Amino acid sequence: CGDLAAAEAAYQKAMTLAGQNAGLWSELAQAQLRQKKYAEAAVSLRKAVDLDPVNKEYTTRLGYTLVLTGKGNEAVTMLTRIHGEAKACVE
Repeated sequence: CGDLAAAEAAYQKAMTLAGQNAGLWSELAQAQLRQKKYAEAAVSLRKAVDLDPVNKEYTTRLGYTLVLTGKGNEAVTMLTRIHGEAKACVE
């Protein structure tokens, strides 16, 4: 699967050059998720969603990540807003 820590470091370095690129924030989050750095991934995905609020892929990833961080209710609210009526079971 490659060196995820090195990939994360490369994405963070890229952020200093192109910090307004939603795609880079999403890719950084993906590297963080694979390392089970859920809270950090949520921060990165929030930035991606802030930069591109209509991108359903970023919003969906953020929702999934919020569930992993124990913020299921926030995830349902956000996903419902972007995807319409959501049917979810969150405990």
